[in-house]
Amino acid sequence: MHIGTEIKKIITDKKIPITQLANKLGKTRALIYDIYERQSIDTQLLAKLSKILDYNFFKLYVNSSHLIEKSEFINVIKTKDEEVKNLKQNIKIKENEIIYLKKIIKLLEQKSKK
Repeated sequence: MHIGTEIKKIITDKKIPITQLANKLGKTRALIYDIYERQSIDTQLLAKLSKILDYNFFKLYVNSSHLIEKSEFINVIKTKDEEVKNLKQNIKIKENEIIYLKKIIKLLEQKSKK
């Protein structure tokens, strides 16, 4: 969903002049045109637009198909937890490699001194 497109559609449907809307918002006409291009919007501004245009734009988000279900969210968390676990394991392996390499360097330094 592109919120700017949805806002533009309602403004056009209600035949509200851009200048009038800008004045009610206390903003410039340029901002209204900028809003048309936005994929997301500040909730405070969206609430003002909803009130002025007498249209609940928030319902577009509630009914939007891009919202994930609880089970999908849990799967995302499990996947991220697994990624973190793998990264921690890789860090431990690298730390052990560093310890091993430091020992080799120390042995080589001792050997070169002889």
